[in-house]
Amino acid sequence: MSFRNIIKLSLVVSLMLIGCSTGNAGENETIIKNGIKTIINKKPKYESDEFLTLEKLYSINTYSDDNADLEYGIDKVDDDMDVDSDNNLYVLGNHECAVFVFDEKGRFIKKLGGRGQGPSELDNPSQMFIRNDSLFVRHAFTTLKIWDRDARYLGKYDLPMGNYFGMKKVANEFYIIKGNIYDDWNRIKYAVTIIKDSFDENNVIFEHDIIFSNMGVPDFRLYKWFMVLDNGEFYFPENNFDEFRIIKYSNKGVPLFAFEREYKKSGYSLNAKTIYQKKYGNSTESRTPRECTDYPPVVRSMFVDSRNNVWVISGETFSDNSDPEYENNVDIFDKDGYWLTSFKTKGIYRDSILKNGRIYSATPVNEETGEQFIQVYKINY
Repeated sequence: MSFRNIIKLSLVVSLMLIGCSTGNAGENETIIKNGIKTIINKKPKYESDEFLTLEKLYSINTYSDDNADLEYGIDKVDDDMDVDSDNNLYVLGNHECAVFVFDEKGRFIKKLGGRGQGPSELDNPSQMFIRNDSLFVRHAFTTLKIWDRDARYLGKYDLPMGNYFGMKKVANEFYIIKGNIYDDWNRIKYAVTIIKDSFDENNVIFEHDIIFSNMGVPDFRLYKWFMVLDNGEFYFPENNFDEFRIIKYSNKGVPLFAFEREYKKSGYSLNAKTIYQKKYGNSTESRTPRECTDYPPVVRSMFVDSRNNVWVISGETFSDNSDPEYENNVDIFDKDGYWLTSFKTKGIYRDSILKNGRIYSATPVNEETGEQFIQVYKINY
């Protein structure tokens, strides 16, 4: 065989190995799709118990009725939780207009804020997060108030006007996720803007039109579709009502690669649709009555662990149907987009957070007793 033919054969074999692999990351294929390198994952590498286990550390009952002597009674907890460097847990009580702080064993420590318009008080708080052990709480939609870890009030930022879905903070920058809902309620213009701490400049790094399958918006926590890393790179799902496809972008908004997995769409359960219609489906409870979409979004939220693995919660979760026994679907991919494992669990759902190797989840409110629990798990690889 000639030297030239040997080179050609080597190239063919190399391309075959790149295009279809059953190596360290399970069965996958690499293609170019929509101009982007895409990993098509067909099978995860590990069964879930081969890869990790979740060890329950403690549980906090946040409920307090009129006769209970609890300083931290919280009406309802969704996703407004965060954790500092000492594993102290901060929980925003929207109804109470306060932030409740628990130590790493779940014991109540202190309360910040309180209803009012004073410098250290809160009115209609809607989101909370921690960065460098400082606490940021969005107040009255247009202001961001700040406390240090010793509960000292530091000051505030006046936010630029806009239709906010949510905020994230990385280094000295705020990532503001906002959008415009079109009149037909079938499309949303989704945009991510970076704003410096000084709020004197901003830069739109990402825009995307979200198309809904029919009238109605099923999930206003659209900021959970966007996950940003400490270096400013971020992940966002494409065609999120039709396929499991996530694109990783540079900190300038340039696509780096995408990863997919085989995914079978499943419609919302009857219970989830009923809950949706009670919230949004009539003119007495919603300014714009609308119908629930047939299917939930594919990707509901994402977070990254200490190994830079990407955790993805997909499909319906118990935050949709309020069933505490419902098992939510979780997939884990490595930093290069290869599928590591997949499992179902009651311990992780759309509004869970992952910090310092621990997962924090608030269960659905028990409609009969009013009880709700924050459950905390340690990840053991």
